[in-house]
Amino acid sequence: MLLALAAAGVGYGALAFTTNFTTLLLIAAFPMAIGASSFPLSIALVKRHFDLNDKGSAHRAIGVIRASWSLAWAFGPLIGAAAVQAFDFPGAFLTSSAFAVGALLVFSLVRETPLADAASQPHHYRPEEPARGLAITLAFAAFALFHMAMFMGSIALPIVLTTSLGGVEADVGWSFSICAALEIVVMGALIWRPPGRGERAAIVAGFAAFTAYYGVLTHAPSVEVVLWAQILRAISIGFVSYLGIGFMQALMPRRAGAAAALFASAAQVGSVMSALVTGALAQAFGFAAVFPACAVLCGAGLVLVCLVRTMPQRDELL
Repeated sequence: MLLALAAAGVGYGALAFTTNFTTLLLIAAFPMAIGASSFPLSIALVKRHFDLNDKGSAHRAIGVIRASWSLAWAFGPLIGAAAVQAFDFPGAFLTSSAFAVGALLVFSLVRETPLADAASQPHHYRPEEPARGLAITLAFAAFALFHMAMFMGSIALPIVLTTSLGGVEADVGWSFSICAALEIVVMGALIWRPPGRGERAAIVAGFAAFTAYYGVLTHAPSVEVVLWAQILRAISIGFVSYLGIGFMQALMPRRAGAAAALFASAAQVGSVMSALVTGALAQAFGFAAVFPACAVLCGAGLVLVCLVRTMPQRDELL
């Protein structure tokens, strides 16, 4: 975790002074990629330590960690905009680097407690059974489709808002900030629910809400409708991005780090694919065509989640 935070600080700092495209790719492939591992690492560390008390503690701790990312999305764009206005875009990268270094300093104060009981017992990881491997694959594909739709919508929304809907740049900031703030509220409510109960149903509801959200955007007549629709987006992201981590961990017991990394990798796959598909759709049909495509992706992900077979002991709770 310390290495990941240090790499993020170096990567963002280097971006402030980079004008060469090859160098840009190297920064993205090494320090930035290493820094991106901080998310699954934080989930794994939290689960490892809080699981010693009870499952409820780990459940709430993971919720707090995930909500902190939404909090960053709520205030990060505002801070970034101020940095760009004051110091241009290099200032935004240097500000990001400073926050990464600050996180590194804070995390360095955390003293890891030795887990004597866990250390005294050897861990034997057996290969996943074919049925379990299929369930993991289906869940991974579902979350990749969800994030693909999320990033595709994020690319198209600012353009549609400021062109066909007649909005201004400030409306784009409001839409993202409102959603991020509402995500925190949704996750805050989920933190206090009993762990392991209704996870699949809530995730299915999240996929359904995202499908409905993109249906609204497809036919939205005004900026105001888009802003109100952020309620659906917040519910979907809150449910899927928070409970999805636990869903993956239920499929991969005793492998919290691998499960969190797999969930984060699904988001990365969705991000890569979203740029390619959005560009192709926009060129062929215009940016407004991206929203119905996102609805189809969410619907497909919903079907895949319903096909996932969970562990027998979890099925009773799900």
